[in-house]
Amino acid sequence: MEESEKLPDWVTSEQTPERSPETVILGRSNSASNETPRQIYVQGQFGGQGVFPPKTNAVLALILGIFGVVMCLACTGIPGLILANQALKITNQYPDHPDHGVAKAAQVTSLISIAITLLILLITFGIWGAVLASTY
Repeated sequence: MEESEKLPDWVTSEQTPERSPETVILGRSNSASNETPRQIYVQGQFGGQGVFPPKTNAVLALILGIFGVVMCLACTGIPGLILANQALKITNQYPDHPDHGVAKAAQVTSLISIAITLLILLITFGIWGAVLASTY
């Protein structure tokens, strides 16, 4: 089979007539215009196509949530929860966003640190209440 038999019908070896640089013919359309063609961006997967998702503060939120669980309790748990919720808003808009799992983990750790803080406060006020009730 020759090289020319493998080519589709619309491919020819003939040279196309020269056009003026102001005229642009797009695709198979019959219309010509003097405007430059616009590039259309299509949202797709993030791997290698040049479309990058927006950055989030998911890692910072996770660090604040972990510090809240370990030692600082609600002092860092509440800011961590706020940042995690903001990061989740962004990651939910973009399917397969790489920070989605980190943002979800930050939200969970921040909620755990806030729950531990509330539990400690509840126990502390319960003990104080019992001590004050027994003194009177």
